[in-house]
Amino acid sequence: MTGPKKLRGTAAEIQGYFSPLVDPRLLRLRLERRTCVLTPCGLEKLCPRCRQYWPMDTEFWFANRGTSDGLFQWCRACYVEFRWPAGRRIARGEPTVQAITHQSEGGLR
Repeated sequence: MTGPKKLRGTAAEIQGYFSPLVDPRLLRLRLERRTCVLTPCGLEKLCPRCRQYWPMDTEFWFANRGTSDGLFQWCRACYVEFRWPAGRRIARGEPTVQAITHQSEGGLR
C-alpha cells in the first residue's frame, strides 16, 4: 500500500491565497513603526525595496515560515525582479539573453 498522494504546485494554487495570523504584540510594534498600516482594505505591509504598502496576504507576498509574520520581506514583484537574472538585466537596462541570441542569429546569416 502506498502513502497519500503528494500535491504538486504552489500553495496558492492548491489552497488559494491566505493572510497569515500575526501576533498582536508584533502587529502593535509594526503599526507604531509604520511598517504596517490599517486601511479600509485591511492590513497592509511596507515593502522596504519599492517603499509601497501592499495587502498582507500571499497574493502580494511569498509565504515564508522563517519570518515572524509568515511573509517574505519583499513584495512578490520586487522579489521576482531581483531573483531572476532577466529581471535584473531589464531593471539595469541591459539586453536579455533572448535579445542577445536574436542579434547574434541575425548577424550569422
